[in-house]
Amino acid sequence: MDRTMKLTRQHGFSILEILVAILIFAIGMLALASLQGSLTRSSADANLRTMAANIAERTIEDLRGFGRIDTDTSGTVNAYADIINGTATITDGSIPFTRTIAVTDYYYDLASDTFTTTEPLGAVYSDFKEVTVTVAWGADSGYETDDANTISSADLGTGSITASVFISSVSTQGSASATT
Repeated sequence: MDRTMKLTRQHGFSILEILVAILIFAIGMLALASLQGSLTRSSADANLRTMAANIAERTIEDLRGFGRIDTDTSGTVNAYADIINGTATITDGSIPFTRTIAVTDYYYDLASDTFTTTEPLGAVYSDFKEVTVTVAWGADSGYETDDANTISSADLGTGSITASVFISSVSTQGSASATT
């Protein structure tokens, strides 16, 4: 019996091919790590913007809820006259926000049949107010993530939210009692 053995050469991966594959894998993993960091910063920034928008909305709703036109001497009832310019620091979720309220009074001018910011003689209160609420956060605040890692404000940067509304001198309570 004749046996012929055929020798075959086995092919495998060379060390160079393995090194290139490891390099490509490592670059992909670094890109994923970078993406994860960007997503975390974007998520934290979106959370701060939502918190700031909520503060602005609460402020506007509080200002709209006045019950009388003149200032209450006891300070227990919100008044239209109490809607004035101001700045305050509000802490929400251990993050300090700066809230600025800018108010512009508008008066109805009967002679020109228009609204103006110039107070006419004899006017006690404006007819309506334009209220602009700006809520900002800055570089000196820190943000706590859910997994107890702190992202510095330098990572988040600064930002602000601005909301404007017109508030009539006729309160909702006053208009309801006038119609009944």
